[in-house]
Amino acid sequence: MIDKNPNPAFVARKLAPIRRKLCATAAYFERHGLPAKARDLAGHNCLVYSRLGTEKDWCFDGPDGEEWIPVGGNLRLNNENAIRQAALSGLGIALLPTYMVGADLQAGRLRSALADYTASESGLYVMYLPNRQLSPKVRAFIDFLLSRFGPTPYWDAS
Repeated sequence: MIDKNPNPAFVARKLAPIRRKLCATAAYFERHGLPAKARDLAGHNCLVYSRLGTEKDWCFDGPDGEEWIPVGGNLRLNNENAIRQAALSGLGIALLPTYMVGADLQAGRLRSALADYTASESGLYVMYLPNRQLSPKVRAFIDFLLSRFGPTPYWDAS
């Protein structure tokens, strides 16, 4: 996904990438197997975030290039926190942003799958009105945010 300035009337400064990981509990993978290829998701209960408009297909960039994978499952929700809770309960595989599941992955509550595949990425931005001279408070705040998130935000740390 190409990051674009959402509103040309503002200056948008990218703070951090927002990555998504395919994940489930170890218990789920023990019961249903760990997918080896993206197409293996067809045999899994995928927990789908219906608000993205990608309810039927997930897109990955993998060893063979871009792949659109049809997914299905018994749970479609329009709340990513609810999908995270369902994944933590062992109900299926979820594709969620790492800012939501980074701590779960680091603590071992969730395991990632398909390491050779990446889902589309977006970004976290700070937006402000264009001025020739930013106030010192705004500049300090932006600098703080840049130091806090950076190119590898804390939720993506191993």
